[in-house]
Amino acid sequence: MPIRTWSSTAQPRVRRLTIVALILTACCAAPAASLAAFASARGDDFAAYITRALLNAASASLAICAAVLVLMYHRFARERATLLIALGLIAAGAVHVAYRIPAQYMLMFKERTDHWIPSAGALEYFLFGAALLAAVCVPECKRHARRRRRSRALWLPASILVAASTPLAAFLLSTVGDFARRPQLDDWHSSRLAELLAAGMYVAAVGVILVKGAAVRRPRLSNWLAYTATTLAAAQLTIAVASRDQYDAGYLIGRALHVSGFALLLTGLARQMSRLLRAARARGAALRRMNLALRQSFDELTTQKAALDEHSIVEITDPQGRIQYVNRCSCRITGYDADDLLGKTHRAVSSGLHPPEFFENLWNTIQSGRVWRGEICNRRKDGVLYWVDTTIMPVRDEHGRIVRYVAIRTDVTALKLAEQRERLARQRLESALRRAEREIAARAKLDEIIQLSFTVSDVNELLRRSLDILLDTPFIEVLAKGVVFRTNPDSHALEFVAARGAATELRTLCAHVQPGQCLCGRAAQSGKILFADCVDERHEIRFPGMEPHGHYNVPIMSDGVCHGVIALYLKHGAQRREEDVAFLASAADVLAAVMERLQAAEALRRTNARLNESLARERAVVSQLNQALAAAESATRAKSEFLANMSHELRTPLTAILGFAEELRRDEEHALSPAQHDAAVATIHRNGRLLLEIIDDILDLTKIERGELTTTRREIDLPALVREVLAPMRTRAEEKQLDLRARLLTSIPHKIRTDPRRLCQILFNLIGNAIKFTQRGSVTLEVSLERDAGVGPKMRFDVVDTGIGIAPEEKARLFQAFTQADQSTSRAFGGIGLGLTLCQHLTTQLGGAIDVSSEPGVGSRFTVTVDPGPLDDVEMTDTLDDANGEAESATPSPSKAQTKPRLDGLNILLVEDGPDNQRLISFLLRKAGAQVALAGDGAQALEVIGVTSNAPRRFDVILMDMSMPVMDGYTATRRLRDAGYDAPIIALTAHALAGDREKCLAAGCDDYLTKPIVRAKLLETIRQWSARRSRPTSANA
Repeated sequence: MPIRTWSSTAQPRVRRLTIVALILTACCAAPAASLAAFASARGDDFAAYITRALLNAASASLAICAAVLVLMYHRFARERATLLIALGLIAAGAVHVAYRIPAQYMLMFKERTDHWIPSAGALEYFLFGAALLAAVCVPECKRHARRRRRSRALWLPASILVAASTPLAAFLLSTVGDFARRPQLDDWHSSRLAELLAAGMYVAAVGVILVKGAAVRRPRLSNWLAYTATTLAAAQLTIAVASRDQYDAGYLIGRALHVSGFALLLTGLARQMSRLLRAARARGAALRRMNLALRQSFDELTTQKAALDEHSIVEITDPQGRIQYVNRCSCRITGYDADDLLGKTHRAVSSGLHPPEFFENLWNTIQSGRVWRGEICNRRKDGVLYWVDTTIMPVRDEHGRIVRYVAIRTDVTALKLAEQRERLARQRLESALRRAEREIAARAKLDEIIQLSFTVSDVNELLRRSLDILLDTPFIEVLAKGVVFRTNPDSHALEFVAARGAATELRTLCAHVQPGQCLCGRAAQSGKILFADCVDERHEIRFPGMEPHGHYNVPIMSDGVCHGVIALYLKHGAQRREEDVAFLASAADVLAAVMERLQAAEALRRTNARLNESLARERAVVSQLNQALAAAESATRAKSEFLANMSHELRTPLTAILGFAEELRRDEEHALSPAQHDAAVATIHRNGRLLLEIIDDILDLTKIERGELTTTRREIDLPALVREVLAPMRTRAEEKQLDLRARLLTSIPHKIRTDPRRLCQILFNLIGNAIKFTQRGSVTLEVSLERDAGVGPKMRFDVVDTGIGIAPEEKARLFQAFTQADQSTSRAFGGIGLGLTLCQHLTTQLGGAIDVSSEPGVGSRFTVTVDPGPLDDVEMTDTLDDANGEAESATPSPSKAQTKPRLDGLNILLVEDGPDNQRLISFLLRKAGAQVALAGDGAQALEVIGVTSNAPRRFDVILMDMSMPVMDGYTATRRLRDAGYDAPIIALTAHALAGDREKCLAAGCDDYLTKPIVRAKLLETIRQWSARRSRPTSANA
């Protein structure tokens, strides 16, 4: 039964049992006391009998109740002493029930001569006294046994048993003898000895309790036992000493003391049981709290175990290493099921990588009771290796013996692999660092050799000091011994130069070594480093006492020529090291280069100078290429923009030309009026001139870029040139309602020497741009003469407008080809962006410069200066002579300088493959009075002339197109000239670039006209050549 349930039901039972016992005692004791007083006063034996019976009943009831309480106490406390007390009480109660009540009945109705009844009463208390004495002695015996005092532990119970058995034996013998003889005892004398012995038992029990301490583990119960034993001892002594008869007052007092003793025992047991039950309830509450804490701890342990199962391997083995428990993590990592591992040792997962000493150390550690920690490599079921960080702890029992081992392992395979990768990387890094250190050290040694070339001028000294450097190199495994030889350029033999640490005999034996002789000669002959690990037949030069050794024989080679050999000594049996061979080869190469440097220092300096110059040129070329690339990219972008503008500028006049031409072709019903017809023709002519100007600008720029643009300087009338420039511009200015004027700022020379055509072209461009970009206001041409003593006089022309102006950041782009200040400018005002570029180049050719100043929204000022030539005797003027009106042109115009030329009577051959050009040119020629013969290509022209005939046809002038199918004009002209035909041949071509004129003249042409054909220039050129005397043809020669 649980403690909580038993303690809750036992306390009421104890309480009830105690109350019942006390009630029975009171019921017996109160009448007994009254009857005892009556019997004593009257001397009535019957009353004494009744009193004695009541007291005996009270004693029996108390003994039985006390026995029950003691048994309940024993059930709760589990003390052997309480069991002995209970047995004694039961025995005393049984004696009371078995002997006292029948004895009293016999005394009441029979003779009082039965002598065994007093003996039975003495036996009752003797038995209880023996049980009490034994109960208080048992704990002392156990304490002596724990202290291993077996002699004293056995002496005390033996003495008690002897003391108890002696009176018992005497009593039994006397009783048996009395029964046998049937003696008649009087006055109760025969029971005194038994009473005294029982009293002695109680006194001994009290002594043991007082001397040795508590009889049981509860001191309070021991005290109550002492009180009971003392009371019962007093009762036995009272009966034995003060009683003369079973019915006198002394006997009754003794019986009353018996009752009091059992009552004390019952009271003590009841109080002790109450205390124990209260303590039991407290312990029950504590146990409940402990159970709750244990349950919480169990839950925490369960959680921790689950977490541990997920993270770590947990294994438990017996002292022999057999596995008793594995968790889920262990099965997951090893790949084995739990049943596969239980009962087996860890050899099942051993990888075999660890040596036996590793496991011996492990077992020695854990068998000594210490914790072992370390890393173990195991093997999974599928054969894959894994690493675990392991902690093995021995577990001991209460006797200190190791009963099991607990191992907690953490999978660190990823960490080990990372460490392995890190270790390999560290090893590679260390190896690379060692190689780098070796390379650095090798480079330092090689630098030392190189530095010798700046401090040593003698080759032999260079070789000697180089040998010292190589022998002092710590990272090559050579002895501090070596010999160096130099090749004689005439005999090609190796001559001894220097030695270090070598035998002195070598100076004479190796003074001259022929190629192929000994190892050093073979190295010189083969040009390869020779290695020998010992002295053998290869050492042809020997001497007595030569110690065993090896060699590195290093030839100093350059371009297949051996300049010398360095022989380094090695230990006997040394191994060839490729890194040493590589270093020695590098050292030999460096040394060869240094030797050559010393021999040809001046040539090397010249070479270095040439190399530096070449490098500088290369850098300059690279810089130029980069600049050219940037310029090309910029030009590409500019030309792309130019093509877009060009397309616009070409299509705009073509639209007008084609549109009005279409109108002129209409039938009479839709024909234009005379005024509309004249306007259409004027528009076509104006747009055609615009197209021609665009083409001329492009051609001029091409000539400028190729450096083929030339100027023709002559004396011109400066005021007349200004008037000529302003006259055609005035119409354009009036169309936009602008005020166009010219103004002199200083006196100007009347005559200057320059190229009038190019100067007019510059001014036309600047004034035209000013009119184009000015919406309202004025355009002014300011003319002045600048005199500078440093550079000479300059004519200055300023074109000032009140137009849109130019932003400062756009000024740098103004004079770049194919560009304008802003793309929006091109869209708004048109133009291909070549005018200012041409002006800049032309101004430079005329000995001047061009500049611009502008403010957006206010206007611009373009300033042009040109070289006017010598002005020593030139007349100065302060006026332009009506520059704002009509005046004579400074550059005579064919249309105004003379009347239109006539070609009456001239016989002209026109060779042209274009039908439209044929019709136009033949129309112009016939209108001028000439007779015209036509040919479609060069071959037809030769047929028309009849070059191969004896009488070729004579023509006054031949107009020859240079680009035709079948036979071009160049071939035809050469055929004619080869045939001796001397009529003037004028080339007609659309090629207007520099060199095209010379090409035509070289083919045999007399003059050169470019398309489109200008009527006046065509007729004037024909007139000039026809006026000359014709050269006779070969037929007429």
